[in-house]
Amino acid sequence: MLRHSISCILLFSFPRGIFKIAAKMSKKQNSLGRIFLVSTLLSFLLIACASSKKNTTMTPKNKQADQKTEGNRRIISAPIVRSSFVTKSGEVTDIKEYYISRSIQNYFIKFCESSVTKEALLAALEKQNGLIKSLTLEVEFRDGEWDRCGEEDVQSRIGEYVLVHRIIQ
Repeated sequence: MLRHSISCILLFSFPRGIFKIAAKMSKKQNSLGRIFLVSTLLSFLLIACASSKKNTTMTPKNKQADQKTEGNRRIISAPIVRSSFVTKSGEVTDIKEYYISRSIQNYFIKFCESSVTKEALLAALEKQNGLIKSLTLEVEFRDGEWDRCGEEDVQSRIGEYVLVHRIIQ
């Protein structure tokens, strides 16, 4: 943060000094001097902008890489999102669904095939503070029918979903 502040101070004071020097130059020196001063100014701005980019990229401190366990299972840390079920006709229902939020995609949690129940997940979420509630879980990502849980014949949404095998934290 201090380095960024110094860059900003220099960025605003440096051009003023260059223009004062350019005004004092004679006419012969003026064209070459101005080219030199402008190129120096542009180089300084480029360096200042390139060095300040490092300060703008922020990553969460608790971000951890996925760990592989047995089979296709992984240990991940991710936010859990609750959403209302929306029917095909666009009606919002009172049914609440839970998703694991990963990067730009949310994965539906299919509880009927998971080892962890919805109640156990909710109890773990209650222990978390803050608006965004994250958990460390052992999960398995799959692709298939979300709503089919057994032999019943139902119309199902299809796509990637996740099974939760255990809650770690």
